[in-house]
Amino acid sequence: MTIDPDSYEPAYIQLAGLLRAAIDSGELAPGQPVPSEKTLIQQHGVARETVRRAISILRAEGRVQTLAGRGSYVRGSADEAEVVTLAPGSRISSRMPSPAERRQYGVAEGVPLFVVELEGQEAQAYPADRVILEVPSLT
Repeated sequence: MTIDPDSYEPAYIQLAGLLRAAIDSGELAPGQPVPSEKTLIQQHGVARETVRRAISILRAEGRVQTLAGRGSYVRGSADEAEVVTLAPGSRISSRMPSPAERRQYGVAEGVPLFVVELEGQEAQAYPADRVILEVPSLT
């Protein structure tokens, strides 16, 4: 697929969609670098800001992480996630982490935390991109 300059959809959204599809199909695997800005500019005939906005969308979705001076990399999939089994009566919410929590839990920008509360216990937070919360069956 290519960027359609006549589309009602902005080029950066189209490019984000192309990259998302490559990630979802496994063409860009977890840990693999996303093509460089220069490569994406040349391949798709778009401006540098278009590439940056597309990568920003994927970063906000938690699909890629950008390392300063090193580029952007595909984040791991849910298949690699830790499974946390919840106790009966647990309450689950989600929220965006503070900058200190992002460092503490090692989460990228745009990745929320799951917060699990159980009466009488301290709330536990889990990075939503690396944890699957499992509810035990009652049978």
